[in-house]
Amino acid sequence: MTDPVVQPQFLRMDMTLSKTPSVPSLNAAPTAVVRPVADALAQAQSLWHAGSRVAAMELLQQALSKVEASSAVALPVTGSSALAQLARELARMNLAEGQVHQALALLTRLEPQLSQIAEVWAMRGNAAQRLGQHADAVKSYKQALLLKPDEPRWMTGQAVSLAAQGQLTAAGDLAEKARVLGGLRPEIASYLRQLGVAVRVD
Repeated sequence: MTDPVVQPQFLRMDMTLSKTPSVPSLNAAPTAVVRPVADALAQAQSLWHAGSRVAAMELLQQALSKVEASSAVALPVTGSSALAQLARELARMNLAEGQVHQALALLTRLEPQLSQIAEVWAMRGNAAQRLGQHADAVKSYKQALLLKPDEPRWMTGQAVSLAAQGQLTAAGDLAEKARVLGGLRPEIASYLRQLGVAVRVD
């Protein structure tokens, strides 16, 4: 097993939780399922912002288990589906609490259902990177970028893991793409240079 590595704080994905969860798509599940899911998301957010983070995650886990057990889950689901919203929010909370293994295990287990959601792949990449699993991080960020090509945050995420594996040229190419798109933050550029990546200065 790869030993975890401590990543600089700025390399961690923004885990800010939205204050108003969106309501799951009515096409994703029967009405009897949709309302409880929306309520669970709202209640979990309220608990989270009140400081009851464990209770928030337990609530989402219970709601997710119920949706998984229903016959409403198709393969794959859309980003607005009940399953995707619950899984994404639970993983986001896991990551924000430093429960990186749990987040990665959750998103990996649900890969068949969540395979077409770019943000989920980016979250997997972030989790794998924070655990020092750079090969998996590169694969996950690559898949995220296939689904949403012009996201510089994910380019820099992939660049960091490529650099960690010694693939400095490929890392530099991605960093340059992110720079052109205006998404290469100075502190990340500096970190990449420390890893040996040739990064242009604006």
